This record gives sequence, C-alpha cells and structure tokens, in this order.
Amino acid sequence: MTNHNIIPFSLVIVFAACASGGGSAGTGKTPPPPSPAATTTAAASTTAQADLPDGVTMDMVAKGEVLYNRGSCAKCHGKDGHNGAYGPNLTDSRWAQIDGSYPEIAQIIAKGVAPDEEKLPTSQRATYMKPRGGMLLKDEEVFAIAAYVWKISHTPAGS
Repeated sequence: MTNHNIIPFSLVIVFAACASGGGSAGTGKTPPPPSPAATTTAAASTTAQADLPDGVTMDMVAKGEVLYNRGSCAKCHGKDGHNGAYGPNLTDSRWAQIDGSYPEIAQIIAKGVAPDEEKLPTSQRATYMKPRGGMLLKDEEVFAIAAYVWKISHTPAGS
C-alpha cells in the first residue's frame, strides 16, 4: 500500500470504531442502571430542593451556612442558629421581627434591626442587629445566609 492509500484506510477504521458505539469498552452494551443507593440519594436531593423557596438552591444553603458560622451571625445568634448570647434562636418557627418567609429573612439581614425597632424583651440597645450583620456582604451572600437561616428554621427537629 502506498502512503496516500493509508490515510483513507486509517479513517475507515477510525469511523468504524466510532460507529460501533465506543461505550463500555467497545462492547456495544449500555451501562448498568444506577444502584438503589444512587437513586435514593438523587431522589433525596430532588426532594430537598423541592422543599426550598423559589429561587433558593441547596448550593446557596451550603454557602450561607459557611458565611453564617464564620461571620458575626453566629456571634449573636449562636453556632448553627441557637444558643446565642444576644440574638434570638433561629432554629424554631417563632419570629419576633418578621414572619419567617425567605424574602423577609433576606430583608432583615440586609436592613438589620435598629435599637428602637427591637421587639424582644431581652434585646439590649448595644447589641442591635446592624445592616448585613455589620459585615461587608454582597447581595448574593445576604441571599445565601437567608437561604441557610430559612432552611434551619423550617426543618423539623431531628431531621
């Protein structure tokens, strides 16, 4: 065979290999269905996502948890939303300032709570909630923290 005949012959072999399916080591077999554990995990993820407010993702919740626990939020409200020295518990369904909806949680984080607006009898003027928790939070970070706070306040105990 001459050199100019080898190239077309090589292309025929390559195309034949590709046409055979190429998957599963060229056996032409389809991969096995996912395991029951993988199916259960995917279903749980979909259910968790469905339980969130519109526009909120589990990724936002995860980012919000990190921001919350590393920022000033945990200093007042406590790690993971409870047992804080100054702020109210955020892991139950009781709300002093707002109705507990995701938009209102985001708004109160962004706006804060001025000393004269505090509704809790235990609130102290010196420990009011500053806008954005006194941190330099971007809007998407405010929304992420709000997603996390919404999630911990709307998850039944023991879940």
